[in-house]
Amino acid sequence: MHDLPRYGIQLHIRETASKERARWEQRQMHRSQKSQGTISHTSGPHRPLSASPPTSSPLHNGNDIGGFEPLSWPEASSSRDSLVFADSPTGTGNSSDVEYWLPSTFDSITSQIDGVTFQSETPLDLPPLINEAITSLSPSLQFSPFLSSDVSDRSTQLTTESLSPDIWPAVISEESLIPWLNVYYERLYPTIPVLDQSTLYSDIFEKRHRTDAQFGAMILSLCAFALTQPIQFNERSNSTSRATQANLLMEEATKMRSCSNFGEVPTLEAVLTSFYLFASLFGSNQHNAAWLRLREAVDLGETLGLPSLETYYGLDPKERERRLRTYLVLSITERAYALQKRHSISFKGRPGWNMKTIRATLQITGNDVPSTAFHDKNDEIIMLGLAQLMNLFDVIDEDVVDCWNEQCKASLGLCQKFNRARVIGIYHSLNQPPSQYLTETQEADVFITQKWLLDRLWQLSFSHKLLDLHETTAALRYDFAITIARDTLKLCQSLGLGAMEVHGIGIIEKIYNIAMSARIAMIYSLPLPDNSVELSHHDIQQGFFDLLLELRGGRHPYFTKFAEEIGTVPPLGVGDAST
Repeated sequence: MHDLPRYGIQLHIRETASKERARWEQRQMHRSQKSQGTISHTSGPHRPLSASPPTSSPLHNGNDIGGFEPLSWPEASSSRDSLVFADSPTGTGNSSDVEYWLPSTFDSITSQIDGVTFQSETPLDLPPLINEAITSLSPSLQFSPFLSSDVSDRSTQLTTESLSPDIWPAVISEESLIPWLNVYYERLYPTIPVLDQSTLYSDIFEKRHRTDAQFGAMILSLCAFALTQPIQFNERSNSTSRATQANLLMEEATKMRSCSNFGEVPTLEAVLTSFYLFASLFGSNQHNAAWLRLREAVDLGETLGLPSLETYYGLDPKERERRLRTYLVLSITERAYALQKRHSISFKGRPGWNMKTIRATLQITGNDVPSTAFHDKNDEIIMLGLAQLMNLFDVIDEDVVDCWNEQCKASLGLCQKFNRARVIGIYHSLNQPPSQYLTETQEADVFITQKWLLDRLWQLSFSHKLLDLHETTAALRYDFAITIARDTLKLCQSLGLGAMEVHGIGIIEKIYNIAMSARIAMIYSLPLPDNSVELSHHDIQQGFFDLLLELRGGRHPYFTKFAEEIGTVPPLGVGDAST
């Protein structure tokens, strides 16, 4: 399929954005007039509530270590940003749950197509994805908060015969795709740089999603991912609204590509659809379903031949690049999820090294950083981050995963896969200084993941009884987990909150894991002397308590778990969200 001329794409996006703004304003006026005097709409930011300490002293559950002082609640203003909690929207009727939680501060979105950078006007509230004219036919969809701007008084007269004859689901407003896909490219592409923006937009403008079920399903699942993960605390958000939208998009994506022989002739679009479904389900705390979709993505990738050199011969350079990037993303994700949820892996060995071998054999420029087939200088920096993540996860092979999943007889002292020499080797591989040419978002992903993998190495050493108080190698000492926690706190304090939060609940879980390992290590380690310049054990716990409270305003399960572990009761409304 041929790309549209780059200036044609630029003009089309500007015209589309202009039309969206006009329709959006018309719809808002229509709703305001229709509901005047009956419905109270909430507009603008939620009223912030300053964080305040509990009225009584923090409770303790007996889990304190070494007589630490009770942890204190932070003041309303912090060193990073004022700590505020957004209360839930109020009002009556279905409109009370309307939440346009993605960037209301973006007056425009900068896009780059074929090397041309331009601004495209974007509504302050991103347009909805659900077509209200269609949802009026189905009572089960009327509670959906994101309704299309194409609303007319004749919407209730629609019948199934009047729906579009193509495969695109009529309930989804295709006019809203570009703004939502821009969210992916603004926030998520730096860590998942698989789909080239200009090619994807060209395909959409040529209506490929109306005729290609695999491509259409991929677009829907990608939008669901954009709804689920890149949440920032200063954006208006409502978990019910987000879940409703993401679930509907995932259902439509699944329906669109459903057939009896699905997978017989796999495509890269099918692989990515399953991956984006996994990412959306992971962000929604549905881990059994997420695991199924990740397995599906990896199995489709294996059938497609992503790890095999032979399948790359004769491919178009852009298709070859997309496949190699997908191979890296799946390998990294599979190993990270295996350590998070104790699953097995299918891409065995060293995928990063395998990718370099494929590139060298095919004489693709750049063995360490994937070639610039898409491409601009920013993309090279983005790929540098992905390559560094793969270098970290290359040492987490199937033997390490087997030991992590307790399939090595370590409890009987009979493990033959993980010993002192292996620990030292992995430690030196993981402890290499990362590149200095990363964006702040990439730094958050790469650096925190590096600390987390060192923490997982310490946990494995602990379970295999390899730690010693007097060991000269840092990785084999009990207090190594405390060192990791101390370094992680310093790292997080140097990063912007948004740079961490854009990575979703997964990065919060990593920080929580590091904090919990430090608590275990404190039992076996001597406290620091009073004149030490390092953070004390109590300071470390207080630091993680404050950090977990700050991330997403504490509205995630890991703040609740950590608060319960240290015996501090969070205030009502904090830490009670499932994601």
